[in-house]
Amino acid sequence: MKRLISRAVLVPLALLLMAATPLVDPPAVDVPAAISHKEAMTILRKTLIHRDWTLLKDSANELDAKLNVRTHSITVRFTLGDGKVSFKYLDSVNMDHKVDRRGTTLIHRKYAGWMNNVATALNREFQLAMLEKPH
Repeated sequence: MKRLISRAVLVPLALLLMAATPLVDPPAVDVPAAISHKEAMTILRKTLIHRDWTLLKDSANELDAKLNVRTHSITVRFTLGDGKVSFKYLDSVNMDHKVDRRGTTLIHRKYAGWMNNVATALNREFQLAMLEKPH
């Protein structure tokens, strides 16, 4: 009986601990040299909208956007500069965001997947835009 109770407590606890991983934003996405700054910002906006992100703040070099998935949300700043689009976590809801005892910032494991999805889609859209440019 004791073993059953300890499993009943440890399994949910282990699942909670596995849900949070170190918060690491994906590497910046390169903007092809033939794509202008204005074109790159337009491609970024369209990519985010197609992936169900909501645009919040929009300036010449930065775009804050929010992704809502069920009861979870993340807000990220996308910055265009030096021929790259970089990503920076700003805020989240129901994503287990916290700093552990060692000072490591943690977030729900889905964050990395959602960010990699948008980075991959953005890279794809830049490549498709290059195909449309005259040679």
